[in-house]
Amino acid sequence: MKMATVKAKRKKEAKALLEGFWGKAFNFKRPKPLKLGVEQDLLEAAEALGLPFDEDTIKRVLAAYLYTIPYRKAVAGGTSRYDLNGDVSGEITDEERQEAKEAILHFYARQEEKKKNRAIDTENKAKAEARKIAHQKRSEQ
Repeated sequence: MKMATVKAKRKKEAKALLEGFWGKAFNFKRPKPLKLGVEQDLLEAAEALGLPFDEDTIKRVLAAYLYTIPYRKAVAGGTSRYDLNGDVSGEITDEERQEAKEAILHFYARQEEKKKNRAIDTENKAKAEARKIAHQKRSEQ
């Protein structure tokens, strides 16, 4: 399975679980910065609701939410953090805002690097194909 397909599947799973049960706190299109310790709150809430989600599942779906550009932009531009009920539950520090901004810049730099590497790979493949064709023509003479 392709990596993009795996990521899409994980995001869909995370969206269904998080927005489905805790929609006041989780919104993939318009994320809110979450309170520190929300993972433990999710574990306790899942247990209280009798949901069959273990710690690994909670960690995986939470990561699919937290490590997105929209979430990091929400932290970079936000002031408050929110609990599972959507209520303010803490503040975002200047350091946390700066870390989010740096993570965003790092993401875009990696994207540019990948784009550049794909262009180099395409160029190298074209050159290799041209050499192969030239070699075949010389062999035919």
